[in-house]
Amino acid sequence: MVEAAPRKRLIDRVTARTVDEAEAAASVLLAIAAAHWIGAASVYWAAFAGYMVMRGHAAETLVRGLLRIAGTGAGGLLALAAAPFLGWWPAAAAALFLVGGGALYAAITGKRSYAWLFFGLTFAMVVLDKLAHPDVALARFVETRVLETVAGTLACVAVSLASTLTLRPGRARVPRRSAGIPRPRATRCRLPPRSRSSSGSRHGCACRRCPRPRSGSWR
Repeated sequence: MVEAAPRKRLIDRVTARTVDEAEAAASVLLAIAAAHWIGAASVYWAAFAGYMVMRGHAAETLVRGLLRIAGTGAGGLLALAAAPFLGWWPAAAAALFLVGGGALYAAITGKRSYAWLFFGLTFAMVVLDKLAHPDVALARFVETRVLETVAGTLACVAVSLASTLTLRPGRARVPRRSAGIPRPRATRCRLPPRSRSSSGSRHGCACRRCPRPRSGSWR
């Protein structure tokens, strides 16, 4: 019992923020190792994906990772299909304006905003790379970018799943009260009938009969 006490105190000091930091570090390290293993050209892109995809639960991490992979792949494929027609910079500028603007609008207003974000980002990266390096094979560039994203996402999902099954169950966060849910009010008024005026709010009464305080009325 004496030896178990320090261990229990150490476990109690591990907060949800500590778990978040450990998940991010482990995910980035695993993503870097996976990127080296597959021979990725830009290891940092896999590390970036391993950091950005992480969420508090494995299910949320998996959905976010799938959206990132789908957006990256779709943007790369569209850029490859349009590349033969974008050798002239005005055509490339018009394509960037249309596709980039549409993807940005969908990322702001759409339901799958994360996928739309990387759809437009990958399209712009491939088009700009073609303008700057016309002799470089775009297919290889898109392929390695997708592989790096997949490597980072798989590393992130693996770490998130392990954390969800081991560290997260005992450290569930208390959900905050939603801004749209009103606080419960008292069923009976605590003020006499003649005093039910604007003073009810100032005296802490929360019944339905006393008026609510107006915005900026507190002194």
